[in-house]
Amino acid sequence: MVHLNEKAEIRRRLHTDSAWSAYALSDLDENRFRHSRWFGLPGDCSIALLYCEFPTPVFFYHGSAGALEKLLPYVPLTASTHLQIEPAALPLVAAQRPIAWSKPMIRMRLDAPALAAGEAFPLRAADAADLDALYADGEESGEAPDFYFPSMLEGGCFFGLRRGGVLAAAAGTHIVSYEESTAAIGNVYTHRAHRCRGYASMTTAAVTGALLDAGIRTIILNVAEHNAAARRVYEKLGFVAHCRFLEALTA
Repeated sequence: MVHLNEKAEIRRRLHTDSAWSAYALSDLDENRFRHSRWFGLPGDCSIALLYCEFPTPVFFYHGSAGALEKLLPYVPLTASTHLQIEPAALPLVAAQRPIAWSKPMIRMRLDAPALAAGEAFPLRAADAADLDALYADGEESGEAPDFYFPSMLEGGCFFGLRRGGVLAAAAGTHIVSYEESTAAIGNVYTHRAHRCRGYASMTTAAVTGALLDAGIRTIILNVAEHNAAARRVYEKLGFVAHCRFLEALTA
């Protein structure tokens, strides 16, 4: 066994750490499963995923370093593959493909929701142009969300706040899987003219509340390890640090 095809077996392995595997669990949904290639060794819970829907493939791994070393020769990693891996895996991947850059991240999971009422309202497909304009505010400074597509508004969960008729802040999701009861919050951004007013907390709380109301059990988000201010915001909303990992890109 190297190539995995049975959803039940893939799910069993991923659920040994549902928070770390949240994105991969969502790829069991039929519309994403067809873009997924799964790899694992017999007799353990190791699992690797190469997701190929986007121009930049995504590689995820859950398991021991020893198992990864055995699996990597079977995984067709290419240049410009986005990696989500634990720190111990980086040297092993680097032996197969050069690494262009890596960034230390913290995976956080919702533990004890602390939600407050606010003014945030749901964003729909009709709000896509306003959301694009909001995120464009962060392009020059490099703060704009780097994993957002307008199509995410259709199946995702997004909330925003307006000031003076203009979208001032928004938060949303990268993925939502109702089948696997998992979601990843992301695409959180506040316009530079409207910061330090708690808008990130309001919009993120609204997204979290809507996901809970929909019955989602595993809710996670990623934050840069150095971004202590963002971590404090999320901690006040009931998130706790789950694990440290690396985002990286092959060269």
